[in-house]
Amino acid sequence: MNQRFLRLFSILLAVLLLLPACGEKQSEETLPKTVYSSTSAQANGRVWKIRDAGNYSGYDLVRWYDPATGENGSLHADPNCSHGSDAAACPLAGKQITSLAAVGDTVCFFCTEFSPVGVRRAWYAFDYTEQVLTEIARLAEPDEQTGWRWCVSDGYLWYPVWSSTGDGKTHIRRVLLDGTEEEDLTPEGIDGLRQFYVDDGILYVAEDTGPLRRLSDGKTFDHVTEVFGGYLYLARNNENTVEQFPEAPDPGNSRLRVYDLWRMPIDGGEDEAIPVTEKIWGNFFFFDRCLAVNPADSEFVFSYLPTKKSSEEERIYVYDYSGGKIRLIDTESETSAGELALDNLISYGTLGVSEEWVVVDALDCTGIETVGEKKAAEGFTEKDRESRVASFRIDRKTGEITKADFGFGS
Repeated sequence: MNQRFLRLFSILLAVLLLLPACGEKQSEETLPKTVYSSTSAQANGRVWKIRDAGNYSGYDLVRWYDPATGENGSLHADPNCSHGSDAAACPLAGKQITSLAAVGDTVCFFCTEFSPVGVRRAWYAFDYTEQVLTEIARLAEPDEQTGWRWCVSDGYLWYPVWSSTGDGKTHIRRVLLDGTEEEDLTPEGIDGLRQFYVDDGILYVAEDTGPLRRLSDGKTFDHVTEVFGGYLYLARNNENTVEQFPEAPDPGNSRLRVYDLWRMPIDGGEDEAIPVTEKIWGNFFFFDRCLAVNPADSEFVFSYLPTKKSSEEERIYVYDYSGGKIRLIDTESETSAGELALDNLISYGTLGVSEEWVVVDALDCTGIETVGEKKAAEGFTEKDRESRVASFRIDRKTGEITKADFGFGS
């Protein structure tokens, strides 16, 4: 082996060792540029979450949890602040936060509901370190509405808006993050917007009756489930893989649609599509370069009968189609990072992923005695279920499961 080959091999080995693993923190230059809104977010090692409004009357609280240390805190520096009406004491006063997107360690963007009465929905940037609030955009007319999905990308806030007194169509607007230079990217409007994506500063929209369309040139794409990082993610083999649970009271809601996930370059052809993972169901989530999916395994079904005699006496089914697992995919190397067992947990959604841990919202089934092939828990009530729903941290190396304390209190 000559010296030139040895030098080349050493360089390649060093490059490989420097590549980040699935979920590991990366520099801002290598991270995806688009962050979509949700009721939770992950940024720089923290997981942010809005308190479930269904269990809380008053202003919605946003808190963070650090899975590495177990520490938690509030979006406002005062952890006991309830964001009431005193604007002098709290910069978030009167803000009923309904969705958020976290960027870095210091800035969270969020959207507010129509609260207090007479105040239209608006988007804000909140510098967590400096405790400074900046309004970015606000709906202009009283009857204007917006969708649940908005995003921060390429220095802009992007959001949909429609009005009953306007043209009846949806318009996608974007505004610089300093609140200036707002523009309507869809002056002709969109009929029945189903979804929109932003990738590398380019807008893609999917209408209720058509395929995904790139606004810049009108090119269309079929069977696309996500646009992310320069790739189209495609659902394949999903017409002939439907399973049912005939025991359920409503068989129509018990169908399990299984599909294989493929991807191809945005301007590539079908012959350039490659398989990412097979036999999954439901939504999938991107965390930096890591993709979290739910594998399809319909053998585990948890159900219960309320003890109280009422109109809700029929059996209630809580399905865990994934068989208590989360599958992680490294999107850069296109290889699986393994499956993580969620022993006795039924996952409701993945909140965060790192090299060391995964955080999920889940129903804890520990200690529940079940009977029958479909694991029915007789006498288990809706109140029992609510008391067992929480966030959990799963150690990726040991499999240990601990409750994630966001500090919302009882």
